[in-house]
Amino acid sequence: MRKENLPLIVGITLPIALVVLIAAVIYIPAMFAKPPVVDFIFVDNNYSYGQHYEVRRGKILLVEDYIPEPPAKRQPELEPQIYRYDLEQDKAVTLTQKEAEQLTIDPAQYSSDGFLVSQGGGGGGIFPFFFFDEGRQGVYIRKGAYSEQLNYPSSDIWRYQFLGWIVE
Repeated sequence: MRKENLPLIVGITLPIALVVLIAAVIYIPAMFAKPPVVDFIFVDNNYSYGQHYEVRRGKILLVEDYIPEPPAKRQPELEPQIYRYDLEQDKAVTLTQKEAEQLTIDPAQYSSDGFLVSQGGGGGGIFPFFFFDEGRQGVYIRKGAYSEQLNYPSSDIWRYQFLGWIVE
């Protein structure tokens, strides 16, 4: 190796080493994170006209809303649907109102194992040079470096409402 090649070697090696280091800092902690274990309850289309679900004293209740005279030409709305998200099977299971009322719910934002369920999307790029939308809108479960998109049963994530964590 000659001295005149040293800047070339450093110029190529240093960026590669930085990319590998940054990737390791981002992905290694997520690889060793424990997956979530506490299932949760959510509602799709919770605020339909006239009723909604909420948690009171650890139980899910269907609350009737006061409604003044309905508008003359109102389109029919979908009924709110309750789901239990089974994290072991990674799928949402439909519950009847009676099944949901039998569960004990913790309405806290974070589960007992420290996870958070939230709506979100992934923008991409490095601002201000590049900015693009990757189309990763969805419902996610997160904790620290761990983040996983859940299989939401509807294409319209804006109808999603988290109710709470199931206490077993």
